[in-house]
Order: sequence, then C-alpha cells, then structure tokens
Amino acid sequence: MPPLANQELEFEHIFTAPIHELYLGLSGNVKLFPDWNWTPYLTVGGFYNYWINFAASPIANPSAHNFAGEGGIGLTKNFGCYRPFLSYRVNSKWWESNYRIGVVVYFGDCKGNKRRGNSSDCPAFTLR
Repeated sequence: MPPLANQELEFEHIFTAPIHELYLGLSGNVKLFPDWNWTPYLTVGGFYNYWINFAASPIANPSAHNFAGEGGIGLTKNFGCYRPFLSYRVNSKWWESNYRIGVVVYFGDCKGNKRRGNSSDCPAFTLR
C-alpha cells in the first residue's frame, strides 16, 4: 500500500496575474476505492506559503509568510510505476481553488515488460 502522506514543494507563477509563490507542505490522501485501477481520493494538508511579491497585492494586510490548510478531491491511478493524478483543492486562508495535474513515480513498482520476457526491475530505476 502506498504511503498516505505526501511531501510537496512547488513554485507557482500565475500567468494572468503578477503572483509568485513558493509552497511547502504535507498532505494526506485517502483513496476511496484502493482496489480499483483508477480511484477518487480525498486530500487534506497544511502548507507554508512564501509570497515573493506580496507588496504589490491589492488585498488588505498582505504578508510574505503565510500558513494555510488545504482540502480537496482527486482522481489517481492505483497501480504501476507511473501514476497520473488530477486534483481540485481549496485553501482555507484566501479561499482560492486550483487544479493540479501530474505524475507520481513509485520506483518499487517499476517492472520490465513481461511480454518480452523481462520481469525484473526497470534498469532506469534500480539502485545497487
């Protein structure tokens, strides 16, 4: 079973507004149907936000250093080495929402192609 906690570090640049942010946090995911190939999940987490250009903001009392909780829902693949995901999250400080799309790599699940007779670990990810 994959870990329930995820460490996240991301840089955000929003092209429609001059906002530059650095996020660092920890979130937990609960898969609703872990035996399905694709499953919806719930996510909740806490994040530190460093707002790089906060002084240019029109909101009252902006700050460079912020802490916020996030919650949301998502969809992910349960099996295999590469597991794409899509999530929708809402942050509790400014009530902003966002979509995230990406791929998580589970190195321990990377196997060779069984149709070609290779069932060993993928050489690109094997540590020796």
